[in-house]
Amino acid sequence: MKVLLINPPSKKAYPVLPLGLAYIAAVLEKNSINVETLDCWALNLSEEQISDRINKIQPDIIGVTAMTPNYQDAKIVIRLARATAPSAYIILGGVHASALSKESLRENPGLDICVVGEGEVTMVELVEAVRGNKNLEDVSGIVFRKKDSFVNTNPRTLISNLDTIPFPSRNLFPLKRYKTHPP
Repeated sequence: MKVLLINPPSKKAYPVLPLGLAYIAAVLEKNSINVETLDCWALNLSEEQISDRINKIQPDIIGVTAMTPNYQDAKIVIRLARATAPSAYIILGGVHASALSKESLRENPGLDICVVGEGEVTMVELVEAVRGNKNLEDVSGIVFRKKDSFVNTNPRTLISNLDTIPFPSRNLFPLKRYKTHPP
């Protein structure tokens, strides 16, 4: 089982480390789940390059993050991911997916699942569901497509002890390309 976490491209000049993805990657690694990352913004990747990278990695699950300002870029990544890895589960997380999950699913026919709220524990449970060890209906904090409707699972409780989460897997990202404070 291979998970690919993607930060969409952006036209903004100063890429910032996608800390949410780095935390999710760390939790996946802690649970012995094979995870890779692709920061399209930091690497300034074209659509063709994004497709090539997805094709090379051959992930079973593709997680894309989006805040509302970069949602249009995330839609492009979702479209490319579905075309390149047709059998992969494609998941959208981040603030936009949390606020507008059903709308995001309606607007993206290639999208399978939206994560609502914190994604660290949810992504581990989603991997278990994809492996067949858990039903999607039993994964808290998601909205997913089921035939012609959407299923809203129970809300995910917030992580009460943040010390249970490992430090972010910064090593999976191109650190030299990030700017912490734009000039």
